[in-house]
Amino acid sequence: MTRIACGFLVVAGLAAFVSQAPAHGVFKNALQEKYEFKSVSCNACHVKGEPKTERNDFGKAFQDGIDALSYDGMGMTEAYEAAKDKGDAEKAAFEEVMKEAFLEVLKEVETKESPSGDTWGDLLQAGSIDGIKKEE
Repeated sequence: MTRIACGFLVVAGLAAFVSQAPAHGVFKNALQEKYEFKSVSCNACHVKGEPKTERNDFGKAFQDGIDALSYDGMGMTEAYEAAKDKGDAEKAAFEEVMKEAFLEVLKEVETKESPSGDTWGDLLQAGSIDGIKKEE
């Protein structure tokens, strides 16, 4: 019985994690496409080994802009979950809305100064942000 209960908790925990990841995957994919990176991991914006609520300096540069995004009175993650419930076509359409909103926030972030003194845009161009790999 204990194994079943533990298994259920693991599955429930994974389901909660997976349900959040796709919304932020839209942001990751938009960044990867724009700069033609080989890969962008969660660690580009989040502190490795910590809950995804913990952002690194690059992630913090996005925080105000991302937090301000809303759609039909909901935050983007909540609105994404609602769109997913409406089917694949609604989900795909909303992913485009999320992507465009993220790219607008990215324009602002690119001009902000990083702790190194370089702008985030310069660091992105150089591919010198942890969690990002440039094409070789």
